[in-house]
Amino acid sequence: MNTHKNARLTPHGRALLAARVINEGLRPRGLEQAQGVSVGMIYKWVCRFREEGIEGLQDRISRPHRSPLATDATAMEQIVERRQQRQIYRQIAQELGVGQSMVARILKRKGLIVRAL
Repeated sequence: MNTHKNARLTPHGRALLAARVINEGLRPRGLEQAQGVSVGMIYKWVCRFREEGIEGLQDRISRPHRSPLATDATAMEQIVERRQQRQIYRQIAQELGVGQSMVARILKRKGLIVRAL
């Protein structure tokens, strides 16, 4: 995985930082200003380095593992069906108890919205 554009340190730099804390006994408080990262981030990298080695310091995906508030499949099907029956967004949203913006997002995701130029 490539390092993202806003990363202060590369995985190699993170490993050097963690090694200095572990092996040389440097304090994260002093390193935070020198490296431009927070103390919490330094502690997180040190913990990952101890548990997983250098592989634990790679960039990770920030996407959540689950989305408990996501719209369920049955509601999506109902939105699509009602739109195919020519109901307008406001009617669909009111009848199903969801927002109009959610109706629009779902229809766009399903390819049922064609933007005019």
